[in-house]
Amino acid sequence: SLKIKNEVQQVTVSAQTTNLSVNSSQNASALVLRGAAIKALSDDPDEMLAQLNALAGPAAGPNGAQIYVDGFSGDQLPPKSDILAIHINQNPFSAQYDRVGYGRIEITTKPGASQYHGSFFADGNDSAFNSRSPFVKEQPGYYSDFINGNVGGPLGHKASFFFDVFHRGINDSSIVSAFVLDPNLAQVPFSKAVSNPRSRLLVTPRIDYQLSAKNLLAVRYQLWRDQESNDGVGQFALPSQSYNTRGQEQHLHVSDTQILSARTVNQTRFEYRRATSFQNPASLDPEINVLGAFMSGGTTAGSAVDKENYFELQDMATMTLGKHMLIYGGRLRDGDETYSSTENFNGMFTFPTLDAYQLTEQGLAQGLTISQIFAQGGGPSQFSITLGKPLAKANLTEGSLYAEDQWRVRHNISLSLGLRFETQNHISDHSDLAPRLGFAWGIGHGQSPKTVLRAGFGIFYDRFEEQQLLKAEQLNGANQSRFVVTDPQFYPNIPPPSTLEMLQTTATSPTAYSIDPGLSAPYTIQSALGLERQFSKKFTASVTYLNSHGTHQFLTRNINAPLPGQYDPSNPVNGRPFLGIPACGVVPALADCASGFGGNIYQYESAGLYNQNELITNFHLNDGSFLSLFGYYTLNDAHSNTSGIGSLPSNPYDLSQDYGVARFSIRHRAVVGGSFSLPLGFQFMPFVIAESGAPYNVTLGRDLLGTAILNQRPAFAAAGATGPDIVATSLGTFDTNPAPGEPVIPINLATGPALFTANFHLSKTFGFGGEEHGHG
Repeated sequence: SLKIKNEVQQVTVSAQTTNLSVNSSQNASALVLRGAAIKALSDDPDEMLAQLNALAGPAAGPNGAQIYVDGFSGDQLPPKSDILAIHINQNPFSAQYDRVGYGRIEITTKPGASQYHGSFFADGNDSAFNSRSPFVKEQPGYYSDFINGNVGGPLGHKASFFFDVFHRGINDSSIVSAFVLDPNLAQVPFSKAVSNPRSRLLVTPRIDYQLSAKNLLAVRYQLWRDQESNDGVGQFALPSQSYNTRGQEQHLHVSDTQILSARTVNQTRFEYRRATSFQNPASLDPEINVLGAFMSGGTTAGSAVDKENYFELQDMATMTLGKHMLIYGGRLRDGDETYSSTENFNGMFTFPTLDAYQLTEQGLAQGLTISQIFAQGGGPSQFSITLGKPLAKANLTEGSLYAEDQWRVRHNISLSLGLRFETQNHISDHSDLAPRLGFAWGIGHGQSPKTVLRAGFGIFYDRFEEQQLLKAEQLNGANQSRFVVTDPQFYPNIPPPSTLEMLQTTATSPTAYSIDPGLSAPYTIQSALGLERQFSKKFTASVTYLNSHGTHQFLTRNINAPLPGQYDPSNPVNGRPFLGIPACGVVPALADCASGFGGNIYQYESAGLYNQNELITNFHLNDGSFLSLFGYYTLNDAHSNTSGIGSLPSNPYDLSQDYGVARFSIRHRAVVGGSFSLPLGFQFMPFVIAESGAPYNVTLGRDLLGTAILNQRPAFAAAGATGPDIVATSLGTFDTNPAPGEPVIPINLATGPALFTANFHLSKTFGFGGEEHGHG
């Protein structure tokens, strides 16, 4: 029956069971949060998002966890009071999923109800209750406030509604901890707390309407507004780097569920999303970036206006045929985006060290020429600036079809066989097939097994996104050009565009972006083997081994960098492959493509790979009344030569040089959460996260290969080596000027600090009136 009253009651009163099942959608390694478990999460949407990502674990590959709201991706996280249930890593090898199943977070919002009910919530937090930052002596007061109210109930006999309003106001402070020059041009530490106010509004009405006895329509609208001031400040970024942002998103979700027959149910979903955002910098001055010390001047983020219209249509049918349950459907997405940005229009001077910047400023104060300053070891190592038209447009369309057979072979054996087809525009790879396989065997006798052996296999594709299309459209050499100058002799002034264009044969490298004509959709081959065990009626645990192999992974490579051994800083065009041959086939919009191109061509490619192994242990403890506890521990090891599409190899002619510990290889992670019932009706809800540090890279801050990217690494110094190029650090002694061909240190050599967070909620609910009159 699709009667709203019955459906809502069924969902609301259901509790997470600890019984095992061979059903493909009831794997014990999944987490299902309802009721008190959701209350244990943070009231702050940003903090709750971080908690959900932690619960999902280290998702395979560089993309991280994926969040879906009522089946749609890319939505803003709804307020906690609007969430009915959260499913994490459930049925990870289903053909319905486009992304990797492990690391998938599915949020179901609340429908209306058969009785009027509502709630109001207010929360305030002041700096007086919190510790101060150890990096500043004086920190202005900061505070946060949350206001949330909702109401729901029937609209006649065939409809119900739910209306939720959430407002968050945060007047936080960003901490700057840098090293700068004082008025006497001496190196001194600098610290300051800068106010960073932010506000957010969420309005989410929903109506559920029973069109007939076999047809239920649900319509949900969400308005999201966000405004922030003094973003971009913190750590090395000084207050002049700040910029303000404001954005608005409107989402419309329509879901139509129909019972077509006694065996078949069909669900059609439609989403329309319209988003606009604005960004304005506090200063338009050139940026001064002193690596490892400070960033001052105006931010290169520049001004930006982004407008997006997005449509998505889904249809899924479920058919029961004896021991088989067939699931089949498809999805169509279309997005238009208009983006206007002045990113790096103000220019950026980069200094390799604070010492080089100090020598430069001291030399200018003494009246030295910039050439004399360079002779003394000062001067910036690089200058970059973007010129041209700020506006770009892109359209992205993608579609998919899938079918799956969930077959109950025996009462204790299930088999899931699925196949997914995906396609999109703007890349040559238009036909991607993704098979999926799931198997579960209940070991032992009886209808409810105590031990389940579960295995799965699947191929999952990633799609090429709008951001890269817009980048390639903007920086195509015609709309915009980016110029990179090595050892600029004009600091602190910026020459006019005509001078930069004339310098390109001697010291300037114009830059363009392109898409590899043979670009393929990246895919991950994932295999899993797990054992689930029910130790008692209240306690279950599981252990899962997960192997992921990613191939054709996205990265950005400078295909026109000087050939190995041919880079000459005084003549950066020397040795470039497209200098003497036409570049029209690579970047058609280049004005001088017929005569060759002596600048940088950053091309989006699918040449990366990663390998990841994870051991995941889960447990669930639920006695139904007093205690509910869940948690997991993950041991993770990942190696790759890319960290995503924005990753640029340090050596564009040898990608193997960057194969090593992946940035997303967080070795250990543990999460524990739940709720405890205490005397006098109090409820205690802890949520604890602990994880080891993330790997990070050690770089030189100089361009040794002519790639215009400052990500080259040093070499280990020989024992007993001395000299100006030998630097001793806590991580080892390095040679900062390695010879061509000399092995450099491994990528992501170092590991950052560990993380431990603990959130505790203590609550008590007071009821008013009898059950027949409503609820408090």
